[in-house]
Amino acid sequence: MHPHALSYVCDAVYGEMDQVKQCLHVTLNTITPELLLACNVETILSSVVREHAPVLCEIIASAAQTEHGIVRGVFIN
Repeated sequence: MHPHALSYVCDAVYGEMDQVKQCLHVTLNTITPELLLACNVETILSSVVREHAPVLCEIIASAAQTEHGIVRGVFIN
């Protein structure tokens, strides 16, 4: 059963990341110095990934709940 579950989760994450890539698609013409100065990559990426990649976010959040992550204060909401 484990290989089937892993395959299912990987397929789900691949599909989610395809959606994320579509949302973040830009061309060289749209990248301006003003955009780069005003852009907060962390905010933009996190909002798009949280909206379009819930399975991936849950995997990352679960991985952060290890003993090492708890000791270091790593929490993902």
